[in-house]
Amino acid sequence: MGDIVIGVDGSEASHRALRWALEEAQLRDDSAVVIHAHKRTVVRNPYATVYPYVPAGNMQVETDYERRMQEEQDAYDRRHAESTIQQALDQVGWSIDGPDVRPLAMARDPAKTLVEMSEHAELLVVGSHGRGRFAGFLLGSVSQHCAHHAHCPVVIVR
Repeated sequence: MGDIVIGVDGSEASHRALRWALEEAQLRDDSAVVIHAHKRTVVRNPYATVYPYVPAGNMQVETDYERRMQEEQDAYDRRHAESTIQQALDQVGWSIDGPDVRPLAMARDPAKTLVEMSEHAELLVVGSHGRGRFAGFLLGSVSQHCAHHAHCPVVIVR
């Protein structure tokens, strides 16, 4: 009895992978860790390059502004990631009677995160391709990376 790690990104392929993985978790009496990892959005001050110099005393004001803007962006990204997981669970019709599900949203590289999470998993499940630019490819870059580097068996659902 262990964890099945499932990567979701809101794509139809990830919904199919989630549905398959939840059914598998129920058959095995395993728990499921549903992960949405995304690269962190870095906020830059759009006015930082307007002035060739920063007047004395303004550097701290600019730094505080950028920090607040980054915190707001991080909070927005976290809410979006949590929403993506919840929408995926709703889409596949997961119920409280199903397997134990632990959602995990984080601002990290998706492929590396899933590979790291596979170290303590019985199974890693991902969709064949996600929301990348090249949706027509047979395998996406995340699923391909997981297939080559995961520490447990990988199921790629088409």
